[in-house]
Amino acid sequence: MIENLLRPWLVARVIVGLSASVLAIAAMIVAARALSRDPARVGPVTRLHDEKRIELVSTLFSLAGAFAWLDLLLAVTGADRLAGSLRGAMCAYGVLDASPWGFRALVLAIVAALAASSWRALHAVDLTQREGALTRGKLTGAFFVGPLVLASFAASTRFALDLDFRVIASCCSTGFGPRAAAILGREGGAEPTAMIAMVVLGGLTAVLAIASTRRARAGEVLAVLASVCAIGAALASVPAIVGYVAPHAYETPVHQCPFCLLRVEESGGIGWPLYVALATALGASLALGVSALSSRRVPEPALAWPLRRRFAVTAATAWLVTIVVALYPIARFAWISDGASLFG
Repeated sequence: MIENLLRPWLVARVIVGLSASVLAIAAMIVAARALSRDPARVGPVTRLHDEKRIELVSTLFSLAGAFAWLDLLLAVTGADRLAGSLRGAMCAYGVLDASPWGFRALVLAIVAALAASSWRALHAVDLTQREGALTRGKLTGAFFVGPLVLASFAASTRFALDLDFRVIASCCSTGFGPRAAAILGREGGAEPTAMIAMVVLGGLTAVLAIASTRRARAGEVLAVLASVCAIGAALASVPAIVGYVAPHAYETPVHQCPFCLLRVEESGGIGWPLYVALATALGASLALGVSALSSRRVPEPALAWPLRRRFAVTAATAWLVTIVVALYPIARFAWISDGASLFG
């Protein structure tokens, strides 16, 4: 419904998504023009113009990536703030579940933001070289990331227009149960396996990331392995947060909503540091893997080593913060309950 665009949180996300999409489209148009010519077959004036176009693409896509992350923040924050305007919705879950496009838009926003960060890492490696060895690669990469930004904008706009504030939404305590059961594999049960997997894989990612800071060739292999482990840790974090972290934060085994972790009155707002650290950890880990793989294709890989080291330290630190924050409500409940099990 078009009147939904009068609501600040919805119109803000549409504007941010539109801005990212316009920048991505402009970048892809300029990139296509730059890719259409072979630098070896053009004169110095044309080559100079092409270099300016490449610089423009990098600027536009960097801005589009920043807007993609802002769109993701608005997707979560806006849904949480709109819960009070939708009957029956107690948190962001009720708002997102009120439209079939809610969770689709959220997932696409996550994918677009992470893809933009990976592209930014490729661009950063290219900037470390005296000659643009990765120029054509990053220009081509724009045509993979750009459509994701456009898809995210399309889904978020569809969600904004499809959301009906006259309906009664599902409360997370009743509506999240079946979905949690599908994720966890059983109704209302704890998921220590996923929690252990997240902690082990997250910790292993941190170790591999720090080990990858060596200048030796093996450092690049370790960086790629760290990225793979990070993906596994991120996937394990979904059932771990739903089935283990959230119930301990609420001190009840039947409340498994990951969105209520954003509420101060529900959990002390522990979801904010947890999700920010998790997003930073996964983004930095993917950037580390991209920088390691792209370093193999440049003539002076040593120049890219300080950048890779920065990605590695950021990834390792963020994963350690994620693990500590995730374990905090579990440790706290064990302390106040004298070691009693939450799940009986």
